[in-house]
Amino acid sequence: MTKHEKLTVRLKKYLRSIFIIFILYILFFELIWNGLLSYFQSEATRGLNTISNAEKGHYQSYASWSENFGDILIGFDKSSKYVYFISPTEYEGRSLEELGLSLPVDFLSLDVPMPGLIEEGFVAVAIGNIDLDDELDIWWIDQNNIPRNSKSDVWSVWKAVLRISKYIQDY
Repeated sequence: MTKHEKLTVRLKKYLRSIFIIFILYILFFELIWNGLLSYFQSEATRGLNTISNAEKGHYQSYASWSENFGDILIGFDKSSKYVYFISPTEYEGRSLEELGLSLPVDFLSLDVPMPGLIEEGFVAVAIGNIDLDDELDIWWIDQNNIPRNSKSDVWSVWKAVLRISKYIQDY
């Protein structure tokens, strides 16, 4: 075998090893990233469960549901990743401007029920953007205490690679 052929074989082995390490790194990153985003999404379910339990307590005490955070005695910090609605205009948590929203929010276009009082009880909505892209993460809950994810903002590394490659092409 010539010196050039030996070098080519070594280079192929080296590149194959780098490729395998890269794939393993991507898979590991995918697991960590999705776990982190799922943790962020759990903030929405915890917040909505808090609202649901507070609404149930208000109903037991006053025989009515509330559309006011002051009535159910809860609030959410501005550092929250989500903004929580218990009516179309009553909200707590993250600012609407950070999410690219303003009042009145068009809940129908977001494919989520209108927050507020309904015949059987109430609907509360959480809207966030956990990975800082253009897509929103939208959850809602009603008096049945089951959080539902109308629109998920969790994305995969593969989707990110496609976005980055599109960005590079556009640049």
